[in-house]
This record gives sequence, C-alpha cells and structure tokens, in this order.
Amino acid sequence: MRALRCGIIKLMKSSKKPLISIIVPIYNVEDCVKKCVDSILAQSYKNIEIILVDDGSEDRSGVICDNYAKKDKRVKAIHKKNGGLSSARNAGIEEMNGEYVNFVDGDDALRVNCLENLYKDIIREKADISACGFVRFDENGESTQSEANFAGIASGHEAMTLLLQKKIYPSAWGKLYKRSIFDTLRYNEQCKYGEDLDAIIRILGGDIKIIFSQEDKNYLYRTRANSIMGKGVYRRNCRDLFVVCDNIVKKEKGGPNEKLAYEFYVEKVLGFCMDCIKYNYDDKEELEFLRKRLVRYKKQQSIFSGRTGKEKLVCFLFARRRFGLIRILLKAKS
Repeated sequence: MRALRCGIIKLMKSSKKPLISIIVPIYNVEDCVKKCVDSILAQSYKNIEIILVDDGSEDRSGVICDNYAKKDKRVKAIHKKNGGLSSARNAGIEEMNGEYVNFVDGDDALRVNCLENLYKDIIREKADISACGFVRFDENGESTQSEANFAGIASGHEAMTLLLQKKIYPSAWGKLYKRSIFDTLRYNEQCKYGEDLDAIIRILGGDIKIIFSQEDKNYLYRTRANSIMGKGVYRRNCRDLFVVCDNIVKKEKGGPNEKLAYEFYVEKVLGFCMDCIKYNYDDKEELEFLRKRLVRYKKQQSIFSGRTGKEKLVCFLFARRRFGLIRILLKAKS
C-alpha cells in the first residue's frame, strides 16, 4: 500500500505543469496596475510566479506591489532605482525560477487563457517560443485588433523575414519563452526606445523554433493619449532606434532579407521625419540629421521602395529639404 501511495505521489509530481515566471515592470501605473496583476492571478494556468518589479515609482505603485505580495504567495515584489524598462526586465530575469518566462507591461492585461494557450502551443510544437496576438484598448474602453495575424511555425531566420514584412511584432510581451533563451541574453539597458526590437533580433539570430498563433488576441495592450515629445526625449528615442535599425541592416546585408531590411529602416526613419515636422519643426538641426539618415544608404537602397504614394512624396521632399512644404501637406491632411 505504501509503495502504491508513493507511486501515485510520484506520478502526480511528474504530471504537474512547469512553473512559468511572469515578469511585470512597473513604473507610475497606480491607476491600472491592479487590473494588470488581477488578470495574471486569474489565469487558468495556475503554476506561476509573478515578479513585480517596481522601477522607482513615484506614485503608489510600489505599495500596491507589496500588498499583492502579502496576499498571494505566488507574487514577489522587487523595488529598485529607476533604470527604465530594460533594467526592470533584467532585474526580474535575475530573480525568476520558472522553466518558462513571460513578460507583461504594468499597464496591460491578459485574457484568462493567455498563458494556458501559449504553454499548449510551445509544448505541442516542441518550440522555444510561442506567441499570441493582441488587442489595443484605451482609457475609454475602445479597442482595435492588431494587424498581424500570421499563424504557423517559423525558424529564427524565417521569423526575421516575417518581422521585416510586418507580419509579426517584435514585442517582448505576448510571448512565452524557454528560460534557456535568457541564460546569456539580457535587454540592453542603454537602449530606451526600440529595446524590444533590439532583443528580438538577437534572439532570432539563434537556432530556435517559434510557434505563432496571432489570431488568438489574448494580450490586452493599453494605448495612452498621444503626447508631444520634448526635444531631448525625441532625439534620444530616434537615435536609439537608429542604432537597432543599423544593426538589422548590417545583419541582413548580402542575404535574402537585405532589401526588406533597407525598407524597414526607411519606414522607421520616415516615421521620425514626419513626427519631427509635426512636433519639432523649429529644430532645424534635427531635421537635417533626419534628412541625412533618410539617404544614409542611398547607394544600396531606393527610399521609395515599398512606400505608399504619400510616403514617396514625403521622401522626395524631405531628401530635398522641402520641410515647409511637407508641413503644409501634413496640416492639409489633418
């Protein structure tokens, strides 16, 4: 009888689902962090640890984290000096104990079956990463579906192609990773904008398998009202992103994705060009910097390739310093 009991206990232990670590960077989100954490605690997948990383919040976010840690043994609260999103994620990685890891931003939320479905996908396909889709929502409760709906299995190289084609998203969230991926990889704490893209291109450089189920919109991504970026923030953001884009161009040069990499680069530069026209028009030094960036690889690329008619016109005018005309066109459009 005793042997039978021991055998049953052993079988129960062996059939127990593995631990998933959920890392939640938190900074000044006291108005929505409860919805975030409650959605994780309500997951149908129960064997989880939640690592709440208070990244030097100046509101009550840190207190809320401590209250959750007191109420539920699955929750751990970490408090650190403000260092940014990458720093907070890295702090959580150092503390995690799970066989798998998932990231959730502190102002977002999960649908109840999010982790369960991600886990089933990664196990069924014997993959290294599984990814779901997402829904955007705002403070008014209005929502929009994510544009990318690619579903299927991809190698790291194939996923890089999908990324450059905008068929998948580079976000850290909305994915379940094997812990081993982060044995050596960490988020770049010097990169304050484009840190997810920086990390994913390094991940995709390895020998990995990914299962995408983006038609399952199980991640709820909160969007906030647009705000005009100050000159210092704006410059730092675009320079961080350009470093990442340069790395993509360098990585894909000479390969089948080279043309896609240049098109991806131009799209990102063009976005900053139009933002600068809208919000920082008086900063002529920055406009000239962006103009040079737009034609940086002019010998290797066509800045018009893959662009819409409107984007082609903006590229043409920007390359020729017709900033005022672009501004008039953008105002007329709005």
